[in-house]
Amino acid sequence: MPTNFITTDTTTSITVNDGDPVIVLPGVNSTSAGNTFDINEESGFFEITHSGFSAAAGDFVNEAFNPLISATVSLAVNVSAGATAIVDDFIAVSALNPNVSSATLTVTNAGFISVSEAVVFAFGFDDVTFVNTGEIVQTGPVSQDLFDSFGDGDARIFNHGTIQSARGAEIVGAFFQAGTTLTLINTGFISSGAETAFDIGGSSAAFAMNNSGTVVGALASDAELELVNSGIFSGAIFSSNSNDEIRNTGTFTESVIMNEGDDKLVTSGDMKEGVFMGAGADTVVNSGEISGNVGMGDGADLFKTAGAGFTTDEVEGGAGNDTLFGGIFDDTMNGGD
Repeated sequence: MPTNFITTDTTTSITVNDGDPVIVLPGVNSTSAGNTFDINEESGFFEITHSGFSAAAGDFVNEAFNPLISATVSLAVNVSAGATAIVDDFIAVSALNPNVSSATLTVTNAGFISVSEAVVFAFGFDDVTFVNTGEIVQTGPVSQDLFDSFGDGDARIFNHGTIQSARGAEIVGAFFQAGTTLTLINTGFISSGAETAFDIGGSSAAFAMNNSGTVVGALASDAELELVNSGIFSGAIFSSNSNDEIRNTGTFTESVIMNEGDDKLVTSGDMKEGVFMGAGADTVVNSGEISGNVGMGDGADLFKTAGAGFTTDEVEGGAGNDTLFGGIFDDTMNGGD
């Protein structure tokens, strides 16, 4: 497994071979009319570390992986602190042949990535991990969301830096297969160029998000949602028809709308607009402040005010056998039908 060190400037694509890691050293410039890196083999283990400067008319990494027999694929890409990558798509894998029995994608970025299209556009991977501690910017004009496609398995995004999508593009716009989970942890800054930042498809999948940073853009999930927010979420929340749960100790600047299912909202933070629960046996526990109406929707619901919790407008139980508890301040409650 010899390591291929790139020590001088290049104006052609760099070939990555199975089992031979490629390292672009600091100070090395890679400019190409094609892709920055080309993988010409149909399967195997590919590792790239980029510590220089790259600008390509094509993609950073592009490959189809089309083996004729059963095989595995592993692709690991690392952009080091101080490095720059300016490309069309960052990771572009157009398809994975059914002969690929296992496919993993791992990307870490501590540098600066600028894409005109997607940062991940990859089909068929059954395990994806993306870690950002640097800066990712989508310039557009775009036909893809920033994280557009992942594959057939679980995916994880960890953002401790900055991620911004171009005008009209969502941060994550992807469909997930039944039984899979997207996990997203944000301690940094995420800003969407579209009204919706996260558009998660797949009613039999799951979406788990923990935000302690700042998010600008709405969240809409068909997948079962578990959202923990201790930061600032500047966008409306639209949950699925599954049994969803939101826990808030931070700030939601717009409405939270939880659809059908036995949903639960526990908040000790600040909710700048109203809360609307759908049909189902829903629970809301408020020990913070809700600035707006609370509609519990149909079903046997529970609304409970704890401690110094306060709701500025009416709490409406809706149809069903509801239980509503006020707090130490004046409350307006309507049991509904």
